[in-house]
Amino acid sequence: MDVMDEPFFSWNRRRMILHTNRCPVPESSGSPAGAGLVSDVPLTVGTRRGRLITVVVDDDEYVALVVGDVRGRHDVPVRRVVTEGLLIEGSRSRLDAEILLPVSEAPVVPVPDVRRIPDPRGPYTEAVQALLAYSGARSVTVEFAPASRPAARVLNRSA
Repeated sequence: MDVMDEPFFSWNRRRMILHTNRCPVPESSGSPAGAGLVSDVPLTVGTRRGRLITVVVDDDEYVALVVGDVRGRHDVPVRRVVTEGLLIEGSRSRLDAEILLPVSEAPVVPVPDVRRIPDPRGPYTEAVQALLAYSGARSVTVEFAPASRPAARVLNRSA
């Protein structure tokens, strides 16, 4: 069931409940069915513990940096960062726990609305879902609009 006990509301974040029981696993033949976990490496990021998770989808590797302990936690923030600064951003994190996804360039919108990805069964979407599921978090929050976005203009109805 996708219903959680605690309420969640945000103007610019969306909660995604993760289905860890639907997490892709390698087939018995050894080849990954969908996205397969390649590595889950513990490391120290700045002064904190973290994990570098790698999955493979269609022979492409995707990584995520998990900062802090997210296992069993709800509403873990997910943030996109420039690939070259992944470890630096992880060491600068001021949150108890978060998941960082590397992108090739700075995003215009901090984190994409997952529903806007053109192919919901595409390799990037599948990889992100696998990375989030392997993190161990129960639910994550994804920003879908900048918090600093100006309010919509008021229509002038007097004309």
